[in-house]
Order: sequence, then structure tokens, then C-alpha cells
Amino acid sequence: MSSDSCPSRRAVSDRDGDVGGRLDALLERVATGDLGAFGELYDELAPSVFGIASRAVLSPELAEEVTQDVFVWVWRSARSFDRARGSAAALISTVARRRAVDAVRREAAIRRKALLLADEPLAWEGGTHPPAALEEREQVQELMTELTELEREAIRLSYWEGLSGPELASRLGVKLATAKSRKRDGLMRMRSAVRAIPLA
Repeated sequence: MSSDSCPSRRAVSDRDGDVGGRLDALLERVATGDLGAFGELYDELAPSVFGIASRAVLSPELAEEVTQDVFVWVWRSARSFDRARGSAAALISTVARRRAVDAVRREAAIRRKALLLADEPLAWEGGTHPPAALEEREQVQELMTELTELEREAIRLSYWEGLSGPELASRLGVKLATAKSRKRDGLMRMRSAVRAIPLA
């Protein structure tokens, strides 16, 4: 029996086509401001978007942020969707991958900038701080002044000493959830500021 005549394979193909068409229709309804359609689309695609983000970023919390960021984009940009150019699922997956890459680059910038505040001198061939490094160090110091003392402490211990979540909680003398919250809140503040700073 040929694969074309196999009932089970035809059923899978038909089912996938039906799902794809339904997602396309939902995104088109989202373009009209339909909140119900947005909720359905979110329920259908959020798990796969989260999966894409999780494979790229370092933490579930950041993967959740990427997922939310993607669906904010979906709500704002649904009007640009044209099913003749590709499916809703393919479009949203592409956006998810791009936003995950952006998040990885942004996290790398945050870590680099946080480490600039370490006590060790910056090493470079000239033996002293290059002007660009000093300027960036000043930028980071300004960013850190916007954090609370508890947030600064959590970030310093995490990035300078490389403490894990449980180690950070033990050093701070707080519960693990509290330690994670301090670090997360501080990073969110820094992310907002770093968005305006070149990531190169």
C-alpha cells in the first residue's frame, strides 16, 4: 500500500492542516482586536514558544519573559500577518527565535557590565584601563545606583563570586525564593537600562 493511500498518514496530514488553518484564522481575528482569539492563540502556541526560548536562554524565568515579549509582539503586530506569506505558527516561531537570541545577547551584556564593577583591574595590552572600558565602567556604576542595596548585593554575589541560587540564599540569610526575587528584580532593572546601550 502506498503512503498516499494510508488512512493514518492522511489523517495526520489533514489534522495538521486543520490546526494550521485554525491558527491562521485566530491570528487574523487578533488583528481585529479580538481578545478571545488572542487567548486561544496564546493557549495553543505559548508552550512551543516557551520551548524555543528555553533552548536558547539560561533560566526558566528569562524564557517566560521571552514568551511574554513574543505575545506582546503578536498583539501589536497581528495586522501585518498575511497567510499567503506563511503560517501563523511559522511566523510566531520565527519571532520567538529572534527574541530569544536578543535576550541571550542582552544577558551577556548585563553580565559583562556587572563584572566591570569587580575590584580586579581590567586587563588589556596597554597595562591600564583603556578609555572605552573606563567609560563603560562609569555607565555600569550609574545603572547600579538605580538598584536597591539588596538587589546590588544579590547581583554582585551571583556574578562576581558565581554563587548558585541556594548558595546566594545561604550567604544572604534568606529563603531561596527571596534570593531569586532580589536577583531577578535587579536584573530586570538593568535589562531595561541595557536595552538602550549597544550590545556589541
